[in-house]
Amino acid sequence: MDILPAQEFPEITSRFSRKKLLLVFFIIIFLVIGIFIVAPFIAEPTSPPKEIFITNITDGQATITWSTDKPTKGTVKIQKDIYKDDGDKNKKSQGFYATHLVTIGALRPATSYNYEIYQGWRKVSEGSFTTAIILNSINNPNPVYGRVIDSSNRPQVGAIVYLTAKNQNGESALYSTLTNNEGRWQIDLANFRTRDLKAPFNLNTETVQEVVVQTGFRGKFKAATDMDNDQPWPDIIVN
Repeated sequence: MDILPAQEFPEITSRFSRKKLLLVFFIIIFLVIGIFIVAPFIAEPTSPPKEIFITNITDGQATITWSTDKPTKGTVKIQKDIYKDDGDKNKKSQGFYATHLVTIGALRPATSYNYEIYQGWRKVSEGSFTTAIILNSINNPNPVYGRVIDSSNRPQVGAIVYLTAKNQNGESALYSTLTNNEGRWQIDLANFRTRDLKAPFNLNTETVQEVVVQTGFRGKFKAATDMDNDQPWPDIIVN
């Protein structure tokens, strides 16, 4: 058997060293790329969701709302579908909010659904809800609207407005919307159902409308009005 001359061993060793250096180099590159990809997700703020409500329930739609102590991203997953905050639906990237309202559509009547709430890639809560039955009739359109401002007349943008109606017949289900860039909001009373969602809610002159405004950092504020003072509502002032 031929034996390689001693002077050729350094060349072989050098080849192995170059391969090791290349391997280490590529490992470092992949690690750096991985850090840049993963770091933003790890660094994103999280905050436990509070006061999760299922609102605006119909036979084909529902709205999930919640608040957080600090601004976070917010998405809802139902089955394989992902739904973003309503404030992000026409945007390419997600924003960070302390109030979250996510509308879920294309649902089936009288069907139970499980949902999961995510902040970035982290699942932070889960629950379930059931859609309503199909009604034989609905009320005529009756939009009520108003404005949420602070004591300096500045609009409160992105606040959640919760609205219920009450009279001698009982209480309606819960409905919600977000204030726009002018602090304005609108909800159609025609969509109101009884608390069990089985019938339209009958409005009359004795009906009182009650609002809770969730502003996030400023907290919650309550207001009420009657059927004669809801187009528009008196301004809701938060301190």
